[in-house]
Amino acid sequence: MFADCLAFAEDVFSTPVQTADLRAAHLHSASKDKVDRLAIKPFNPSFALTRLAMQTFGHVSDAITTGLEHGFDSGHSLDHVYQNQPSGQNKFGQAVDKFYLNNIGWQGIRIRREHILELARTALTAIEDNNPQGKKPSSPERYQPKLLDIASGHGYYAFDLLTEFTGLQAELRDYEVHNIQALQAKAERLGITDRVVVRQQDAFDPASYTQVVQEDSVTASPLHMPSSNNAKSDAGFDIAIVSGLFELFSDNRLPETALAGIYDNLNTNGYLIYTNQPWHPEQEFISKTLNNHRGRDWVMRCRSQAEMDQLVRQAGFQKVSMRIDRFGIFTVSLAVKVAPLDDK
Repeated sequence: MFADCLAFAEDVFSTPVQTADLRAAHLHSASKDKVDRLAIKPFNPSFALTRLAMQTFGHVSDAITTGLEHGFDSGHSLDHVYQNQPSGQNKFGQAVDKFYLNNIGWQGIRIRREHILELARTALTAIEDNNPQGKKPSSPERYQPKLLDIASGHGYYAFDLLTEFTGLQAELRDYEVHNIQALQAKAERLGITDRVVVRQQDAFDPASYTQVVQEDSVTASPLHMPSSNNAKSDAGFDIAIVSGLFELFSDNRLPETALAGIYDNLNTNGYLIYTNQPWHPEQEFISKTLNNHRGRDWVMRCRSQAEMDQLVRQAGFQKVSMRIDRFGIFTVSLAVKVAPLDDK
């Protein structure tokens, strides 16, 4: 009997491991089936009452008011979540706000922000180590790393990094006009407009990854620069961040487009920080009660970590580190630019 067991084990372990191709998981997968079921929206009295209560009495809570107006996945909403300061029209409103902010999902979002900052510090320290002049603050030739955020929202973590790393330069992009205005106002308030470029661009449009030539950057306003289809500049970015974006869209062709653009815009050995949501305990509740920034039901497809990592690897990045919150909802990963699979 033991001989048979050993023979079976040897046979299993000697078989080459075949990695499933998950790039089409948005078309055929368990996560796609679940999204389809959520979209059917069978009547549920509990969810219906919750939605009615939020629309009727939600105005007493600043967080719920913001979510109803701008979308619960919007930059406005995340600002309130990051600040984590309950506020409302009265004591009842503040109590509702506190209950909302203590939701397990929003706790995970705040932990995700800390993980983004942790891995960004790791990457920026490595960049400084690879550029010895970056360690000399008094040197006029001090290396200034460049950060690209393709969907900044209100740029909460980006401005944290800009405040901490005084030599850091950043290009903050977003599709929504009100987010662009918020980014501009925050850069002006912090007095760092000389280190921040703000662009209104679509993260899923290939043309948005064609950078403005350096000569245009000198003559244009450093704070707000419109979209451009000019040739690429000589110098790329050292680090790119994609936070909370891919989780909002089920179709894998969208992150594939964005990742390809980021790859082209990063310097050799540049770093990518990306987030993922492999699971959410309130996925159904959210889809039945909350609206997104487009005014639709907030239906999310949770990608497996293997699926997300495969998209990143296919684009030409090698994952080197990952963090996950204690609930297992949000991951933050750090990857480095290498050769794309198609080039090997």
